[in-house]
Amino acid sequence: MLFNNKEVEINYASVWEEFKNVSAVPRASGNEAGIQNYLIEFAKGLNLKYAQDSAGNVIIYKAASFENEESQTIILQAHMDMVCEKVMDSKHNFSSDPILLNAEDGWVYADGTTLGADNGIGMAMILAILKSSDIPHPNIEALFTVDEERGLTGAFNLDVDLLKGKKLINLDSEDDGYLYVGSAGGSTSEVIFDVKKQRIDGDYVVMNIFIRGLFGGHSGCDIHLGRANSIKLGFLLLRNLADVCDFYLYDISGGSKRNVIPRELNMELYFEPEVYYRFEKKIEKEILKFKKRAKRHHKKSDPDLDIMFNIVEKNNPEGVMVFSKRFSNKIARVILSLPLGPVTWNKEYGVVDSSCNLAVVNHQGDSLFLVFSQRASDEKKLIRLVKRNTNILSKAGGKVVTHSSYPAWKPNINSFFVKEISEIYKKLFHSRPKVTIIHAGLECGVIGSRKKDLEMISLGPQILNVHTPKEKVSIKSVEKTFKFLLKIMEKI
Repeated sequence: MLFNNKEVEINYASVWEEFKNVSAVPRASGNEAGIQNYLIEFAKGLNLKYAQDSAGNVIIYKAASFENEESQTIILQAHMDMVCEKVMDSKHNFSSDPILLNAEDGWVYADGTTLGADNGIGMAMILAILKSSDIPHPNIEALFTVDEERGLTGAFNLDVDLLKGKKLINLDSEDDGYLYVGSAGGSTSEVIFDVKKQRIDGDYVVMNIFIRGLFGGHSGCDIHLGRANSIKLGFLLLRNLADVCDFYLYDISGGSKRNVIPRELNMELYFEPEVYYRFEKKIEKEILKFKKRAKRHHKKSDPDLDIMFNIVEKNNPEGVMVFSKRFSNKIARVILSLPLGPVTWNKEYGVVDSSCNLAVVNHQGDSLFLVFSQRASDEKKLIRLVKRNTNILSKAGGKVVTHSSYPAWKPNINSFFVKEISEIYKKLFHSRPKVTIIHAGLECGVIGSRKKDLEMISLGPQILNVHTPKEKVSIKSVEKTFKFLLKIMEKI
């Protein structure tokens, strides 16, 4: 198999060829026309029936192989879109450039961008089965959904009448040896504060602060790993600097997407010259002390964490509008009072039960924008968490709009389908899979709420660092997962 940087001897090359084909098509959330067309042309090329609903979801149908003509129908499901994140100096254009696949030490990765194995590798395994002429299989309905990463809108608007199957295998999991039977629900809250500003004139010392090198990650799957949140770090630093001397916040921005733990932050502070030079050593000492403390606290989760700053002197004869001290202090206080990260734990399964991710902060004109993603294992807990955050933010003057809510997938660990799949795994690999729930939001919750008669399970290969430029997928794990999927197709 020829990757971008080398040739690698590999099993199940058909899966990797399909992954390469999928990766060649730009498929950011909301920009899925290209991959939709690819799937339709794929079906036409194999003379397979297909359908596309009004939401843009594509379903490809393949009749059972001869020995399985009387078998039931299995729905194989993956989503088309990917989270698009890249390192600061990357020139990659997600709207036009292909993702080039590199291989090293048994892993496949991209060059300074997200790989898109979430969920491209799931798509690739389904396409490899559809393309094969010698894999025993039942009747297959291959469901490819759109816009999962931004709010599961493809699943919400799925035309369920296009599906006849009663059992669904979701291929959007990232843990080898795990079978998922439940997932969290979630909501996104967008908050706007009217920034209280004041004008300052004359000479000022301007400090630009940059928080870099954080790992980031999936705001559901990785929220328990204790990874640093660049926005929370920024507000903590502002609070500490406010104890040293007076300054004005001029600008702040960080994070990019609601379902990503933010990796970077930029801040611009204004100091009166006499204040800055009187406290210069104390200011720099506080920043370096804060950086040292943050690096020590996150030495395992974020070993490359860095906080940098530079100083320039500016003259403002026409004046400049900055955040009022009272307002910036209030915002820092409010942000740091919110329950960020894991909030509660599920003792039965040993996973996060509810969480909150402060994902984006952005200052534009006279407004400060914040984006939160909140997750919980059931609707009542999610409502309570959203209400708590909304109350805190509203009392501080924020205008809160909550949207993109999706339901939890309630586990049915005693399902015959789950037991059947578990037994196939045990016989194939001579060990039991871990049957559990996940704190991410899988489409099973939405699809199951629309099509009540479904039995569902989610599985996938080992993918690390999803939603970050360090995303990578294990070659051996893909082989193992595909082997498992083939055995399921044969036995179901």
